[in-house]
Amino acid sequence: MTSLNDQLRSLAAKGGKADSEHPELDWSHPAPRLAFWQRPIASGIVNQFIGGEEATARLCAAVAPQMDLQAARDCLLVQVEDERRHADMYRRYLARLNGRPSQQNLLDDAVTRSLSWRGAPEAALLAFHVIVEGEALAFQETARNQIPDPLFDAMSRQIAKDEARHIAFGRLYLSQSLPHLPLQERIELYRWLRALWFEGTARLSSGPLGNVIATAMPRRWMQKRWEHWHTALEAAGLFDGAEASDFPVS
Repeated sequence: MTSLNDQLRSLAAKGGKADSEHPELDWSHPAPRLAFWQRPIASGIVNQFIGGEEATARLCAAVAPQMDLQAARDCLLVQVEDERRHADMYRRYLARLNGRPSQQNLLDDAVTRSLSWRGAPEAALLAFHVIVEGEALAFQETARNQIPDPLFDAMSRQIAKDEARHIAFGRLYLSQSLPHLPLQERIELYRWLRALWFEGTARLSSGPLGNVIATAMPRRWMQKRWEHWHTALEAAGLFDGAEASDFPVS
């Protein structure tokens, strides 16, 4: 059986080659013709993606030295480069829209809180590699519908492939490491993640993309969405069926 370290080394090597293997994007394609009311929405979406990439790069750079396995550190350092490259692509696309860079990153608080967790680094990985990256991947489709542009579509799908690899790293590493954490620490971690989720989505909904987010994830569905992440956290190894009563969904 292949060891966790070997699996992570393979994933890191794959990530290291990803940039050179991605097809070149055609930036000469004409800019999309957007109605006056579509432009601020499109710029807001791109700014939010920029913020997400920058926040995740910051978190991964801080968490990498805490990892015991060198291969896990390598995966996170490759991801830092991915996120920075993605942010540069989004910034270039924002300029294509003649959009203004945002002065506010709505995920900064989530990074700060994740890095302040006094425990195993699994907290930050669960917050970002399972939930934040998962939501970003899901939001890509909404973004492509809001920005009808072949270049944005190609760029979004290219980035999504990298994000899927990041999620795969989180699932692989966490499935092996979480079961070894004490039950009480995992219960506290779950409660912290739940609070982070609801406070974070409330902050996003009150931000410049509130209407878009409310359309994609109406408030009446927020609890249903958390139920989805509750299941994902169980699948990631935070708890099992026998412990489910200690991890209530509401």
